[in-house]
Amino acid sequence: MSFYMEKLKAVNIALQALGEYPVSALDTGLPLAGIAQDKVEELNAEQQRLGWWFNIEQKTFNPDDGNEINIPSDIVRVFPLYRTNLRVRAGKLFDPEESSSTFKQEVKATVIRELPWDDLPHSFQKFLAKESGVELQRAFLGSQKIDQFARDERNQAWNQLYAEELENERYNTNTGTADMLYTVHRKAPW
Repeated sequence: MSFYMEKLKAVNIALQALGEYPVSALDTGLPLAGIAQDKVEELNAEQQRLGWWFNIEQKTFNPDDGNEINIPSDIVRVFPLYRTNLRVRAGKLFDPEESSSTFKQEVKATVIRELPWDDLPHSFQKFLAKESGVELQRAFLGSQKIDQFARDERNQAWNQLYAEELENERYNTNTGTADMLYTVHRKAPW
């Protein structure tokens, strides 16, 4: 059993929701296949940005020789642990209170990384494929019966994904999700 899904299979699952035949490669030039691939990639970026057990990490950033902290391009969100109003601008950490991207000491943060497709868990890939199918079906066919079937499959994939999320994280009302990290840290008085 494979522990990940090739992007081609995800595109074909999305095409299946439209009643289309599968393609044998991502670069076939068929318009619907390209649209399906774009939808899978769009949802991948949107969903990873929310933060899941597989792409949230603790990281310590150290200033470089110019006292700036460069943020790698695969990091899509940064939640500093001891400071609240830091932002990422032009690939560098920025302090809007000081209007500066200069730091004299390290910054510890929780980060959300956008991982490459092959590094994503199968349950997440499957959810993206099924959700892409739902969105494409609504855009191109608009059939209520097909929509219900596609949504049922998407909901099953969501339930599997969320069960895996709960298995891997220790959630409580104070910590655990990226949104909770953001909420807790943005209200800190310092």
